[in-house]
Amino acid sequence: MGRGMRSTRREGRKDGSGGRYRLLGLLHVMNDGWLASLPLLLPFLRGELGLDFARIGILTSILGVAGIFLALPAAGLARRFGGFRVLAAAAALYAVSFLVVASARSYAALALAFGFASLGFGAFHPIAFSLVASAGPPSGLGRRMGGFTAVGDIGRIGVAALVTALMAWLPWRGVASVYAAAPILLLAVLAAGGLPGRAGPSEGESLRVDRRRRFRVPLDRNLLPILASSFVDTLASSSLFVFLPFLFTLRGASPGLLGSLSGAFFLGNMLGKVALGGVVDRFGGRRVFFASEFVMAALLVALSRTGSLLLMVPLAILLGGVTKGTVPVLNTLLAEAAGKGGALEDAFALGSTLGGVAGVLSPILFGLVSQKYGVDKVFWASAAFALLAVLPLAAAPVRAGSSPGIQGE
Repeated sequence: MGRGMRSTRREGRKDGSGGRYRLLGLLHVMNDGWLASLPLLLPFLRGELGLDFARIGILTSILGVAGIFLALPAAGLARRFGGFRVLAAAAALYAVSFLVVASARSYAALALAFGFASLGFGAFHPIAFSLVASAGPPSGLGRRMGGFTAVGDIGRIGVAALVTALMAWLPWRGVASVYAAAPILLLAVLAAGGLPGRAGPSEGESLRVDRRRRFRVPLDRNLLPILASSFVDTLASSSLFVFLPFLFTLRGASPGLLGSLSGAFFLGNMLGKVALGGVVDRFGGRRVFFASEFVMAALLVALSRTGSLLLMVPLAILLGGVTKGTVPVLNTLLAEAAGKGGALEDAFALGSTLGGVAGVLSPILFGLVSQKYGVDKVFWASAAFALLAVLPLAAAPVRAGSSPGIQGE
């Protein structure tokens, strides 16, 4: 995380926008942290509300539904109201989500709560990624993406440990109430200090476009293979963090250990994003992506078969690294293929839309697999998708995975 974020901070000092990017990082911590906390409550409320794995899969799929519909109009919302204001509103939706969870007495109420969280998640990333992509020169894009995506995992790691720690002192409804109050307090502090307004020069080139411009992305041979590989990669990885606590429980982990074991996976997410985001500038996106998917498949099989909780910790860290480490790699490839200006923002919106579709399908599919064959078989299914994810990019022209320098030549 250090190198990528230091690069972004240096660029921020040059154009006076350092404070805005620190704020962007803080909102990313909140967004990813609170999103991760919601599924971590499911093992504790499962018995009281009578949830089976199929219903858990459907609940988790709801988290990605809004991303399908909000990713494309998110750019317009940012241009109209200001990117940071939309991101702050997205964080506020998580407070509403946890308020509903705290009072939930039925499966329908939980579905509503997950729906509010889905709205916040769906609006956040298209805007945030376009701001990061336009923050500096193409030569450091991988480092910037790696640093920014890793910042969100600070929230995931902290939340994963805090949820189970609080469960030792509070019932799950009390924990949900704490998580509802925290975003409200933080946003009140940010509002008192003044949030940036509508898109302007300091918010990045990609937001300075005609508000009447229609959606436009060059759907050419460079972009489509990246979107296809990203879609299958998301199928493989997006819902793993939901089923990990159940696998740990199956292997004998106590409730107090669930947060630490899940935190190991999120720690791997953060480290992988930094590492892979850095090396993609040197070795190229295709090579890094292919290697990551093959390693991911092997680790998934190994994690599903081991019965040792001690061995699960390093396996979870390594798996987390290659699972979410592909996010900056694919985002870098997408930015390279789309170019600059409005097309960049629209490309991320389209990628987020397809990611939302995959995010909805993945937990439903894995929930059914878990219900019928056992939770350990979820990781075998994920490994199969990881191997399939390499096919679109492997069959594409080399330019689809070129480095920024090669693309420009």
